[in-house]
Amino acid sequence: MREMIPTRPLRWWLWLAGFAGAASIHLGTALLRLNSFFPFPQALDFSSYYAGAWSARLGLSPYPWPEELLKFLAQTQSLAFTPPPHNSSPLWAWLLQPITLLPFPAAATLWLFLLLIIVVCCHVGMTRLAGYTNWKIIALTLPITLTFGPLFLNLTLGQGGVFLLLSVLLLGEILKDRPWYLEISTLVMWVIACGIKIYPVLWIGCFLLFKRWHTFIIAGVLCVTAFGLVALEEPKTNADYWFNFLPNQTREFADGAGVDDQSLNGFLSRVGTSNHYTFPGVDVHESREVTWVLPWNFSAQSIRYLSFGLISLLGVGVVFSWVRNNSQAPQGVLYSLALFSLLLFPHMERYNHILALPALFWLWKQKGSYRHLAIIAYGLFGLSRLNHLWALLPSPLGPLATGFGLLGVLTLIVGLSFALVHSKNPLQTT
Repeated sequence: MREMIPTRPLRWWLWLAGFAGAASIHLGTALLRLNSFFPFPQALDFSSYYAGAWSARLGLSPYPWPEELLKFLAQTQSLAFTPPPHNSSPLWAWLLQPITLLPFPAAATLWLFLLLIIVVCCHVGMTRLAGYTNWKIIALTLPITLTFGPLFLNLTLGQGGVFLLLSVLLLGEILKDRPWYLEISTLVMWVIACGIKIYPVLWIGCFLLFKRWHTFIIAGVLCVTAFGLVALEEPKTNADYWFNFLPNQTREFADGAGVDDQSLNGFLSRVGTSNHYTFPGVDVHESREVTWVLPWNFSAQSIRYLSFGLISLLGVGVVFSWVRNNSQAPQGVLYSLALFSLLLFPHMERYNHILALPALFWLWKQKGSYRHLAIIAYGLFGLSRLNHLWALLPSPLGPLATGFGLLGVLTLIVGLSFALVHSKNPLQTT
């Protein structure tokens, strides 16, 4: 297979040093955040899930939080801080009602253990995806997965990204014609992922590409049924979310991208317009402020047009790689689609880059220059872990440096596209 980078190869030890440096950043930032788990997990985003589950149990709408609900949780469930807005759908809140049987500290601890179990299962699947089945290698590489910045951020926040990671890995498995019972359970997991975030709904486009019409129809029926039943059960909450909260939040996120927004439009907004930002410091309880004054100021509409144009061009290249691959590497196609979905929507925070892990492992199996790209992307995600330090840099360095995570996603998309175009042997690439 022709090398995709026609430059003189570097010595292996330089790549090893680069990987070690990136791993040090991931490990070091993980160690700095260990205090967030004691005396019990201070899982900020999980508190939103927890309060949302209580609102479903009590028949209240969490869009926005009722004041009486917050007082109730503080007085009876040991929730000592105000949860952030419940950005997930009513389906997710409805599914999580069993966690309301525990006070918040116990529920947060149990949630952390559940996430860790899922992470271990995902790691086993991803190492096999990379071509390794030896249990010693699987065990020795587990810290690489656990300390991966976006994944560890999910753990400290109690985010649901781990469920999305499990969902995309399972979808990759059923693309290889697995048994029907695995297909149904995988599609149920995918529906749950859609309940946590909206964008996983795009992933089933793979089934259309591979002409898996029956799987696509089953997925659609399950999704519509699940969301429909919750809408019938909680009509006011459902209306509040779809017709009021979600449009307003989307507009707010699109017009006021923060320093952590890794969507393409969010990044272009930071580098294209002078603005003032508030964000956490190295200590999450510390608030920092920065004002970036740029020598240019493009309108929000111009930035949106540019973002749409760049995404369209990239999309053409990605679709071309799918067509040229001719269904030889369905998992690679799925992972590139999952990564592409991260560019589209506002408020694409760094924890969503947990979905880069399957692409990193899959690309590693392709060997050669693809491994070099995997190491580069891994390093970029490590640099993105330091986003709140880069944000302190003056403009235009500060705005540019806050896009390391986005650059990591783009690097993987390009690597996957080249690998898919040059893929010859389906046994070798799936």
